[in-house]
Amino acid sequence: MGSRVLLCVLLLLVGWIAPSWAAEVELTPWVGFQGGGGFDTREGDLTFDPNANLGLTVSVRTRHDGLIEFLYSRQATSVDFQGILDSGELFDVTVEYYHFGGLWEIKTDKQRPFLGLTLGGTRLDPSLSGVDDEWAFSAGISGGLKYFFNDRFGVRLEGRGLLSFFSSNGAVFCGFPPGQCGFAVSGSDFAQLSIVVGWTIQL
Repeated sequence: MGSRVLLCVLLLLVGWIAPSWAAEVELTPWVGFQGGGGFDTREGDLTFDPNANLGLTVSVRTRHDGLIEFLYSRQATSVDFQGILDSGELFDVTVEYYHFGGLWEIKTDKQRPFLGLTLGGTRLDPSLSGVDDEWAFSAGISGGLKYFFNDRFGVRLEGRGLLSFFSSNGAVFCGFPPGQCGFAVSGSDFAQLSIVVGWTIQL
């Protein structure tokens, strides 16, 4: 429920600032594939299975070669455990990103190569009841190409790297196993890569 509220607030914020900042707004729903992510813990290694992801990027033009962007990304995947004496799949988890940042592009007639930087939050939401979700600050870098068929519609091809910073002295997924506080994390970086393709609508 919390992630839905944040997404609604994000869209309302875009609707409020777009008329005052720029006449050009781009909406890009997209799908892709995302891999990577995991933790080194005292109990063993936690890894996240690669899987499809989907999301929405809202871009507001502030200058001829620059836009501000709001990104929501969602991936349904599962967590695997690899220990000395035991291994296997633990539970399903949803990985979400809420990011804000800027994009620089070379705006030509139809082709627009670009580079973007974003900051925001990462949420790991386990499917098991009673297991805590996890939030962390994260940063992203992306690059790709937009191709517009006309003044309104185009496609966006993008590669994106995301790095989340979890506490290296804490624990993750408290409540699993029941009555225990998850896994003691010995490494704090959570890195993922994704490749996505989207359909861009220019308002």
